[in-house]
Amino acid sequence: MKLEVLTDGPDGPAVGAPLVFVHGAFCAAWIWSEHFLPYFASHGRRAYAISLRGHGESDGHEMLPMASLDDYLEDLRSVLAGLDQAPVLVGHSMGGMVVQRYIERLDRKLFRDDSPRPVAGMALLAALSPSGLATTATQLMLSDPLVFFQLSALQTFGEHAVMPEGVHRAMFARSTPIAMTRKYMPRMQSESQRVQLDLMMGAPPWPANALQIPRLVIGAQDDPFVPPWMSRMTARHYNTEATILTDSGHAMMLGPDWETPAGLLLEWLKDNGI
Repeated sequence: MKLEVLTDGPDGPAVGAPLVFVHGAFCAAWIWSEHFLPYFASHGRRAYAISLRGHGESDGHEMLPMASLDDYLEDLRSVLAGLDQAPVLVGHSMGGMVVQRYIERLDRKLFRDDSPRPVAGMALLAALSPSGLATTATQLMLSDPLVFFQLSALQTFGEHAVMPEGVHRAMFARSTPIAMTRKYMPRMQSESQRVQLDLMMGAPPWPANALQIPRLVIGAQDDPFVPPWMSRMTARHYNTEATILTDSGHAMMLGPDWETPAGLLLEWLKDNGI
């Protein structure tokens, strides 16, 4: 299966581990190419953004409704197989769970003290918590019914069936001009029904492997989908602290303050020598 992989990097030798970005639901690799890929390239980093099957320019659109979480994990695995260096995995929203599950399922022997790590670090941005989609969907339905039903309409009928106001509240901080939502709405798409079921079932990812590598958790204060308490819960699961951005929404890599999470990620990479 042909997968879309967007890349950016310096003209000369790259600095540190390569970065592999995994998008969330309803979008594709393009969410990273707007700002993050060129930003990290300007800082000497080699960066990759994958479009999971059925998303963006990747193959598999006709089979998207039945694509499973295991399929997405295989997509990530196939891209990582082409790298010659252990990457830092950066996951947003649903992509954050793809990253968590991928690391969980790696052979535990690869994370022993005397073994080279197959993954150099894990960064979770407004990621689904280890408790899965059921917790997220329930709290969203109770706390912001408009956003919940607008996302349901997007899934069922496509981007033409949703109101910009509802999508705006799902994606961005309230201070962000709604023109930004209108700009990106035509690029949104439906998500796999099978994956949504997969994300509602199963035990939380076992953290043993992830605890052996550097971890970063960033949440957003104005995020109805993954509110701050959920990002903090994710951080506790991985024995770290969450950084909560005060003027960001769920799509923090697209908002006006995108450079804040990008800068936090860059400093974390430097602090951990990766």
